[in-house]
Amino acid sequence: IDIDKGIRYYFGNISISGNCIYNRKDIKSLFEFCKTDPYSPEDLRLTAKAIRDLYGSQGYIEAIVDYKVSLRECEPVYDISFTIEEGDQYR
Repeated sequence: IDIDKGIRYYFGNISISGNCIYNRKDIKSLFEFCKTDPYSPEDLRLTAKAIRDLYGSQGYIEAIVDYKVSLRECEPVYDISFTIEEGDQYR
């Protein structure tokens, strides 16, 4: 049996915008992946959930964490852009 898994894709550049309450270092510590790791949609979803949970733990229960995946032209690399809408804090 011959199996062709195809091209392996990787994570590329990672950007974060919209964060004011937490700095980039705090948010990056929650990431399930690093630049050059093999691409995993599950790791991406888990990272977005971890960021939402971080904000939720401090009362920002309406925080929205969205991400955009962009495939580089002629390269098996996905660049990721996270956008955070922090919302209001509730007590």
